[in-house]
Amino acid sequence: MKITRLAALASGLALTGTLLAPATATAAPATPEFAPTAAKPVKVKVDVDGDGRKDTVKVTRLSTNRYKVAVTTAKGRKKSIKITSTIQTDWGMDPYWGAAKLDKVKGHELLLATGAGDGYTTTVLTWRKGKLVKQAAPKARSAKYAWYSLGTDWGRHGYRFYSKNGKRYLEQFSLFKQGTPRWEGTLVTSKWTAKGWKKIKTKQVSLTTTKAKKYTTGGFIGVKIVARP
Repeated sequence: MKITRLAALASGLALTGTLLAPATATAAPATPEFAPTAAKPVKVKVDVDGDGRKDTVKVTRLSTNRYKVAVTTAKGRKKSIKITSTIQTDWGMDPYWGAAKLDKVKGHELLLATGAGDGYTTTVLTWRKGKLVKQAAPKARSAKYAWYSLGTDWGRHGYRFYSKNGKRYLEQFSLFKQGTPRWEGTLVTSKWTAKGWKKIKTKQVSLTTTKAKKYTTGGFIGVKIVARP
C-alpha cells in the first residue's frame, strides 16, 4: 500500500515541480518530491525574510512526529517553530519538501508535509514581523493551517496561483469524477490582502478533461519550487 502511495506522490511531485522533479525550478504545478527520511537534519538555503539574501533553514526531528524548523537569516537573526507531522509514519518521508513565493510579501514560504492518506496536507511557514509563523490556508478543509493536496485519477485538490493587474490570486480547486467523463466540483478564488487570503468568489463547475487539464496534478500549481532537500 505504501509503495502505491509513494509512486502516486512521486508522479504528482515530478509534474508539480517539487521533490522528484529536476533541480531547475519551473513555474509548473507544485507538489512535493518527498525525500527519504534523512539520518541528519535537513538543511537548505533560501531567502525567507525577503531581504534578497539566502538564509539557512534547518529542519530537525525531535521525536516520532515532532519537528523543529529553524531559520538563521543572513543577518544572523534566529527564529524557530515546532510542528507536528506524521508524514514519516504515513509515507516514510521527511516533511520538508521545498520553498516557494506564494503571496505578494517578499521572501519564500517554506512547505512541510504534515500527514498523508490518499492525498497529503502541507503546513506553510512564512516570515512575518521578524518571526517564523504558519500561514493560514485560504479555505480550511480540516484545519486552519492544513493545505490539502490530492492528485488521483478520481479526485484533484490543490491551489493554483496567479497574478493579474498587480494583484495576487489563488484558486483552490476540488474536483471529482462522479461516474462520468467530466470533472465536477468547486473553484474558490481568493485574493491576497494585508490580512492574508480573502475569499472573493466561489464557482460550481463541470469540466471536460481538456478544461480540467490545468488541474491535473493537484498540489501547488503556478509557483516555482526551490531549495528542495
